[in-house]
Amino acid sequence: MSQARAAEIMSIYLTDVVGKGNIELIEDFTAADYFDHTQPNLRGPAALTAHVQAFRSNISNPEVEVVQISASEDTAFGVWRWQGTPVDPIWGKSISGEVIVPRLIGSYFRFEENMLVEYQPFLDAMNMFGQLR
Repeated sequence: MSQARAAEIMSIYLTDVVGKGNIELIEDFTAADYFDHTQPNLRGPAALTAHVQAFRSNISNPEVEVVQISASEDTAFGVWRWQGTPVDPIWGKSISGEVIVPRLIGSYFRFEENMLVEYQPFLDAMNMFGQLR
């Protein structure tokens, strides 16, 4: 896969799939044996679909801002922010009862044979730690 195509898939994922909810696009770039670290009991496009649906169902009116995308021939890393209102406090609450939310996220993709085979998210732990007060 070219570096440009790896970056393009990350852009499609963040902008169109996560941001706009175009879940049907997942089939176009996800391998049958794809592994999602947030959905260890699922494989293939169903795992990424479950991941995105869980995020979008928990955030009302999500808006995604892509900060940066870096790619190589077999990986892509996207840094992004989101805005919206969490429906459920899945990341917990602060001492004062405020919902803790990771607002800056890194998404790591690994590709084989031109298809996405692995996804790992990285959350801004320092920002979340700062919300504990």
